[in-house]
Amino acid sequence: MFNTVSELSNTQPDLAKGANDYLFKIRKMFTHRIEEAKVMGLVKNCDDSNDSSSNNFSDSSEAQANYLMGVLAGLRIQCKMGLDRVELKRPIDRALDSIFIKA
Repeated sequence: MFNTVSELSNTQPDLAKGANDYLFKIRKMFTHRIEEAKVMGLVKNCDDSNDSSSNNFSDSSEAQANYLMGVLAGLRIQCKMGLDRVELKRPIDRALDSIFIKA
């Protein structure tokens, strides 16, 4: 999907829009799940600005969902490079560990 959006956006915008819409649905799902996890107290509180308020953009569910989308895009590239499941699991675990508290 990521490649479809990137490669077709200039030549076939209708197809790219459909793929882009699908990616936004995935992002929305990530955001929703992160919000659910926050309610359950399972999301780490990021604080890069020495401000303990949770209103930092880095703390927002949208920013965390964008981060996961970036990880997903990177994983797709790594799959194309031939990395196996064990090698792919490490960045997945690292990404999830950076957002969620282990229960």
